Order: sequence, then C-alpha cells, then structure tokens
Amino acid sequence: MLRNVILKKYIDINDIKYSVGHEFSVFLPLLARSVILLAIFLFLFVIAKKYFPIDYVFLIFLGIWVVLFIKFIIDFFDLYLDTLTAGEYNITLFMWDGFFDNSIEIFDWDRIESISYRQDSFWDKVFMKGDILIRLDDDIEFPFEDVYRPKKVIERLTRYKNRFISRKLHDSQQDEDFNQDERFTILVDALSEVVKDYSKQKH
Repeated sequence: MLRNVILKKYIDINDIKYSVGHEFSVFLPLLARSVILLAIFLFLFVIAKKYFPIDYVFLIFLGIWVVLFIKFIIDFFDLYLDTLTAGEYNITLFMWDGFFDNSIEIFDWDRIESISYRQDSFWDKVFMKGDILIRLDDDIEFPFEDVYRPKKVIERLTRYKNRFISRKLHDSQQDEDFNQDERFTILVDALSEVVKDYSKQKH
C-alpha cells in the first residue's frame, strides 16, 4: 500500500497491527473542485486559441495545468496520509500537512482512558462516517476525524487495548509469582545455613 511505503519513513510500520485513514467522502470536495477547475480552463483554452497564437496559449495553459496538478497532489496527500495506527503497545496518530510539515502523537495503551466516536451531522449518517476520540488519563482528548464505520473501528481498537492490558496483568502476575518463589528459595537457603551452623556447634 502506498500509504505504508511513505509512513515507514516516519513510524515503525512493522509494529502496526491495524491502521485506518479518512473515509472516501472526505476526498469528494477536492475531486469536485479539481474537475470544475479543469473544465473551466479547458473552456478558456478553447476560447483563447481562437484569438491568440496556439503555441503561446498552449504553453500558458500547460503551465497553469501543471501548477493545479501539483496543488491537487499536495491536497490529496494531506488527506490520504493522515493515519491512525494501532500497535502492540500503543496507538500512533500521524497527521500529514504538506511535504515539510507533519506531526506524530504516540499514546501508550495504559495511558488511554477511553476510546469513543461521534457522528455530528446528517452526512455522517449517510456516509457512515464519524470521528474517533481518544481520551488520555489526564483528560486530554485527541480526535481523528472522518473515519468509515467508526463503531467498527472502536471495537477493533478496544480489542487491542484489552489484549495489552490482559498481557500486562499476566506478566505482572508472573513477576509476582517469580518474586515469591525467589523469596521462598532465599528463606530456605537461609534456614539451611542456620541448621548447618547449629549442627556444627553441637559437634
């Protein structure tokens, strides 16, 4: 996937168990705007070539088209590369804002107080999209907007969080059992030494 090819330069994609981006309808205004601009410039090109030398008109409109295409690519990746990923130990929120500006927020599972979603508008219901809300233990909330089927995403993220917590509790229990065994071994060794010393004194 193209997204992962680019993301691996910024985050460890090998740890990614699940990732989600923006829902398709988010791209519709960008596509509509680009098609309308293209139609307008094609119309102007047809009109202009009747009154001006075709070579000059072609070069001018080619230059304008290249600029618009570059702008489209930048705006497209601004939306496409925004990603919420879930790993074994944390959630990563990657926000792309141009080729020279991006931000990465990493939230450990045990710092996340709750994961919820909201659907604020009629169009959210129509396109089955919503915002994911990540609330940390210090009550700071981080949104990731316009996700397809947010309830399904929440269920998936919650499973990863519960799996992490279960594994952490299991590891803690194992450490506690190990410490108890170690203390018992030390106690047995100490008593053995006492018994040996007592036996030597009697002889």
